[in-house]
Amino acid sequence: MVEHFMQEYDTDQNNQITVEEFLNGTEKWCKDLKLHSHSNIVEKRDEAEEYLNDLISLEQEEEEEAEGENPPTKSQIIRKAIFLLIIGIVLAAVFADPLVDAVNDFSTASYIPSFFISFVLLPFASNSNEAVSSILFAARKKKKNMSLTYSQIYGGVTMNNTMGLGIFLAVVYFRGLVWDFSSEVVIVCLVVIVMGLLASFRRIFPTWMAGIALILYPISLGLVAILDYVVGWE
Repeated sequence: MVEHFMQEYDTDQNNQITVEEFLNGTEKWCKDLKLHSHSNIVEKRDEAEEYLNDLISLEQEEEEEAEGENPPTKSQIIRKAIFLLIIGIVLAAVFADPLVDAVNDFSTASYIPSFFISFVLLPFASNSNEAVSSILFAARKKKKNMSLTYSQIYGGVTMNNTMGLGIFLAVVYFRGLVWDFSSEVVIVCLVVIVMGLLASFRRIFPTWMAGIALILYPISLGLVAILDYVVGWE
C-alpha cells in the first residue's frame, strides 16, 4: 500500500513527497476517479438501453403475431354470438328449476332465509368467472387488456340491470305475481343512488373508492336484515 502510494506521488523518486507532488498526485487521482465513474455510468446506461430495446422488440413481435392471425369476420362474430346465446338460454331453462329447488332446500335445512343465500352465496358462484378473468386481464398491465376488463365489467352490469331485471319484472307482471320485497328494493335503490352520486362527480377514480364500493355490499345486507327482522318491514 505504501509502495503504491509512493509510486503515485513521488514523481522524482527521491523517497520524499513534496507539497507540489502531493497536490499533483491528488489531482491525478480525482481525475481518474471521475473518469472511472463516468465509464461505469455509461456502461450501465448502455446495458439498460439494450435491455429496454429487447423488451420493445419482444412486444412488437407479440403484436405482429397477434395482427398476423386472421381476424373473424362480422358475420362469423354474429353467428358465434347467436349460437352462444342459444346455448345460454337452453342451459338457463334446463337448470332454473333445479337451482331454485336447491336454494329452497338449503335454506330450509340451514334455517337461513333464501334471500341471503341468493344474494351472498349465489353471486360468488355465478360471477366468479368474471372476477377471475378480470383479475387476470388487469394483472397483465396493458392498455388493451385493461380495456377488456372494463368492457367485461360494463357488460356484466348491463346484463344484470337490463336483461335480468327486465325479464324478472316481465314475469312478475304477466304472471300476476305478488311483489313482497319492499325492504330489499329500498336498499338496492339506496346503494344505486350512493354509487351514482359518487360516479357523477368524478371521471378518475382513486383506489380508495373501491373500498367504498365493496363495503356497500355488507352494509346493504345488514340494512335488509334490520328492516326485515328488527323493524318488521317486509
